[in-house]
Amino acid sequence: MGYIIYLLHTTYSNTKKWQVFVFCLIVANIPDLDFLPGAIIEDLRRFHHGISHSITFSILFGLLIGYICYLKKIEQVKRAFTLGLTLYLSHILLDYLVLSGGRGVPLFWPFFDNEYMISFVVFPYFDYMSPEGKIFGTLFSLYNLKTITIEILLLIPLLTVAILIRHSKPRK
Repeated sequence: MGYIIYLLHTTYSNTKKWQVFVFCLIVANIPDLDFLPGAIIEDLRRFHHGISHSITFSILFGLLIGYICYLKKIEQVKRAFTLGLTLYLSHILLDYLVLSGGRGVPLFWPFFDNEYMISFVVFPYFDYMSPEGKIFGTLFSLYNLKTITIEILLLIPLLTVAILIRHSKPRK
């Protein structure tokens, strides 16, 4: 999803395209850094889909990116805010579409503590732990390969639309 947002955000004349590309790929995955505390205690699921997977965190992250641009005297503060917010929020909304073993995402934290998830499978769950509790024990399994394939196939229409929109813009 980060690449799709990158395509929609950048222009042909953007001289720092590769930096924006890397930024988009990293930021689109930042919400999943909440697995790190769980890795320390060997339970990746313990903190995953926590408060970092909320709309509030998306807004705060967008504000942080905008503020950093403001401090660095980068002119497009609103655009930076929007990009940071959109990338972060896209991850959370995609996680909302994953039926993940009974654990949803706290979309409206801190206003509501409920965890929300879709009631049917759009994206299958990506499995990080083996039944024996080994971290990354199933990372290269056939199940995860199938999961990645389904994700790619489901995102191809969005990617196609992004490419068409990008190519319809006049080149500068």
